[in-house]
Amino acid sequence: MSWYTESGKKDDFVLSTRARLARNLKGFKFTSAMTFEESEKAAKLIETALEPILKSFDKIDISSCSEEEKGVLCEKHLISPNFKNGRLKRIAFVAKDMSSCIMVNEEDHLRIQSFTPGFDPDKALDECGKIETLLRERLDFAYNDKYGYLTACPTNCGTALRLSAMVHLPALAMTGGESQMLRESAKLGMTVRGVYGEGSEAPGGIYQISNQITLGVSVNDICEKFTAVVNAILSAEENLRNKIKTSLSDALHDKICRAEGTLKSAYLMSSEEFINLQSLIRLGKYIGITDIDLTVLKKLWIETLPYTLGAKHTAQERDKLRAEKIRNILSLK
Repeated sequence: MSWYTESGKKDDFVLSTRARLARNLKGFKFTSAMTFEESEKAAKLIETALEPILKSFDKIDISSCSEEEKGVLCEKHLISPNFKNGRLKRIAFVAKDMSSCIMVNEEDHLRIQSFTPGFDPDKALDECGKIETLLRERLDFAYNDKYGYLTACPTNCGTALRLSAMVHLPALAMTGGESQMLRESAKLGMTVRGVYGEGSEAPGGIYQISNQITLGVSVNDICEKFTAVVNAILSAEENLRNKIKTSLSDALHDKICRAEGTLKSAYLMSSEEFINLQSLIRLGKYIGITDIDLTVLKKLWIETLPYTLGAKHTAQERDKLRAEKIRNILSLK
């Protein structure tokens, strides 16, 4: 079940949830100090350990991929931007239904990720945990009684668990509430970033919320706190959306209608324009102005990104192809 082709819980507000566990092999250097040969050895050990579930995964040798192929994986959030390039042996094991991805020799020897559509951290963590348990029974992980699972970045030590939710917060963005959200989230041990993580932007009011603290807290505590904080943010967004709905201005109503008209008729469209227009449509759906399916919008967003659409095309050719695909899909709805 791919996160971007399915609907999920609270998908008026949340596009997807991800659970990620970082692990390193005992007796191996961290990847920053590894030689290529050492990274190959680590990759072989991990692949052997994954043997019971390999039939459900596609093995992708990142070093053998074209820039376009790596870009597609990154756009679908299956691998991180940092994983695209590097001097080591880097392998991605991607579940055939794209619900999980295991990155080998990223910042850590292992980055196990599982995804769900909508907001479902328990399910994402459960799926991620099943893979980690299998590997833990077959590999020796670097672990310390005081610091927990040892990771390349000290801030990931302990449980080495990162939960994140990709959320759509147009009302908070419109009212300037995102600044307060950033401050309050930081106080509660959470971080708010752009669509592709640290240093990236948040176009169309789409943010990633994730936990910061992994040391000295249990997996259950992390999950409970993360769920509570995200729900509080969603509640604030919902309250603002309801205020907008009850006192809808002609200007915003017109803006949403124009966004739908543009999506259904434009001849050229950039990725940036699409993500901003679909943000208005998603808000319009909640208010009751438009009936475009949210899952269709989510799928269109990913499938019309530059690499997924085709890096061989010029920017203008992609804009033309993107607009055509959007027109064709929305004309069927």
